Amino acid sequence: MLLDVCNILFNSVFVHRIKDSNDTVRMVCLNHVNEWVLFDVKRDLKVETLKYIGWACSDYCSAVRLAAINSMEELLKV
Repeated sequence: MLLDVCNILFNSVFVHRIKDSNDTVRMVCLNHVNEWVLFDVKRDLKVETLKYIGWACSDYCSAVRLAAINSMEELLKV
């Protein structure tokens, strides 16, 4: 039940906000997806989740790209 709610939130809110036109919103979403993955690494360390961090590495805003690199660094420590 809780897993279903988490998936709905991820798919309905996060997936749309990571493509937002506001740089700050994209950066906040990226930070939250990193926290999401770090919270349950065994379940969320998969391509469907990590692709958003990879996409952010090619964002036009340098702050979003930096947040993506920092996210990858934290994930590699785990």
